[in-house]
Amino acid sequence: GGVNGRLVPGGSVEVLGDAVEQLLADESLRREMGESGREKMRRSFSVEQMVEGNLAVYQRLFNTDNHS
Repeated sequence: GGVNGRLVPGGSVEVLGDAVEQLLADESLRREMGESGREKMRRSFSVEQMVEGNLAVYQRLFNTDNHS
């Protein structure tokens, strides 16, 4: 786990610039965020997760159609 990104308020160019500058200056932070982001993607968007999500949608549709 760990931080995988930065949230900045919409329209706040100065805060966004500060966040980018911090990442440019801190190689270990960039590395940590990159690794955390990859791990999150691996866990959340695996083929198994996508198949389970699709099956859940089809099951809801099937159950809805049968009860109409």
